[in-house]
Amino acid sequence: MAASTGSIRLSPNVLNLPLRPPAVVARSAASLDLLTGGRVELGLGAGAFWEAIEAMGGRRLSPAQAVRALAEAIGIMRRDLASG
Repeated sequence: MAASTGSIRLSPNVLNLPLRPPAVVARSAASLDLLTGGRVELGLGAGAFWEAIEAMGGRRLSPAQAVRALAEAIGIMRRDLASG
Protein backbone atom coordinates (compact mmCIF):
# COMPACT_ATOMS: atom_id res chain seq x y z
CA MET A 1 0.00 0.00 0.00
CA ALA A 2 2.82 2.39 0.85
CA ALA A 3 4.39 1.97 -2.58
CA SER A 4 1.10 2.63 -4.38
CA THR A 5 0.06 5.75 -2.47
CA GLY A 6 1.59 9.05 -1.49
CA SER A 7 -0.69 10.56 1.11
CA ILE A 8 -2.48 7.75 2.95
CA ARG A 9 -1.19 7.28 6.49
CA LEU A 10 -0.38 3.67 7.36
CA SER A 11 -1.13 2.01 10.66
CA PRO A 12 -0.61 -1.71 11.13
CA ASN A 13 -2.78 -3.62 13.53
CA VAL A 14 -2.01 -2.92 17.19
CA LEU A 15 1.30 -4.59 18.04
CA ASN A 16 1.10 -6.90 21.01
CA LEU A 17 4.29 -5.92 22.83
CA PRO A 18 4.50 -8.97 25.12
CA LEU A 19 5.43 -10.93 21.97
CA ARG A 20 7.95 -8.55 20.41
CA PRO A 21 11.31 -7.10 21.48
CA PRO A 22 10.85 -3.32 21.79
CA ALA A 23 14.11 -2.43 20.02
CA VAL A 24 13.14 -4.57 17.01
CA VAL A 25 9.72 -2.90 16.87
CA ALA A 26 11.31 0.55 17.04
CA ARG A 27 13.78 -0.13 14.26
CA SER A 28 11.18 -1.80 12.04
CA ALA A 29 8.71 1.05 12.48
CA ALA A 30 11.45 3.63 11.88
CA SER A 31 12.51 1.88 8.66
CA LEU A 32 8.95 1.71 7.40
CA ASP A 33 8.42 5.35 8.34
CA LEU A 34 11.46 6.35 6.29
CA LEU A 35 10.30 4.28 3.31
CA THR A 36 6.85 5.90 3.40
CA GLY A 37 8.00 9.48 3.90
CA GLY A 38 6.75 9.69 7.47
CA ARG A 39 3.32 8.16 7.02
CA VAL A 40 3.47 5.37 9.62
CA GLU A 41 1.52 5.43 12.86
CA LEU A 42 2.37 2.81 15.45
CA GLY A 43 -0.30 1.29 17.70
CA LEU A 44 1.05 -0.49 20.77
CA GLY A 45 -0.82 -2.87 23.04
CA ALA A 46 0.06 -4.05 26.53
CA GLY A 47 -1.51 -7.46 25.91
CA ALA A 48 -5.02 -8.75 26.31
CA PHE A 49 -5.38 -12.28 24.96
CA TRP A 50 -3.16 -13.94 27.53
CA GLU A 51 -3.96 -17.53 26.50
CA ALA A 52 -2.69 -16.77 22.98
CA ILE A 53 0.33 -14.88 24.34
CA GLU A 54 1.23 -17.84 26.55
CA ALA A 55 0.72 -20.27 23.65
CA MET A 56 3.28 -18.25 21.66
CA GLY A 57 5.85 -18.31 24.47
CA GLY A 58 4.96 -15.10 26.30
CA ARG A 59 4.19 -14.93 29.97
CA ARG A 60 0.91 -13.91 31.54
CA LEU A 61 1.00 -10.54 33.28
CA SER A 62 -1.43 -8.86 35.62
CA PRO A 63 -3.01 -5.66 34.27
CA ALA A 64 -0.64 -3.54 36.38
CA GLN A 65 2.40 -5.54 35.22
CA ALA A 66 1.28 -5.21 31.59
CA VAL A 67 1.00 -1.43 31.87
CA ARG A 68 4.43 -1.19 33.52
CA ALA A 69 5.92 -3.42 30.82
CA LEU A 70 4.33 -1.25 28.11
CA ALA A 71 5.80 1.90 29.68
CA GLU A 72 9.21 0.23 29.90
CA ALA A 73 9.00 -0.91 26.26
CA ILE A 74 8.10 2.61 25.10
CA GLY A 75 11.11 3.95 27.00
CA ILE A 76 13.36 1.36 25.33
CA MET A 77 11.97 2.23 21.90
CA ARG A 78 12.51 5.94 22.44
CA ARG A 79 16.09 5.43 23.64
CA ASP A 80 16.82 3.08 20.75
CA LEU A 81 15.53 5.57 18.19
CA ALA A 82 17.32 8.49 19.84
CA SER A 83 20.62 6.64 19.76
CA GLY A 84 19.97 5.95 16.12
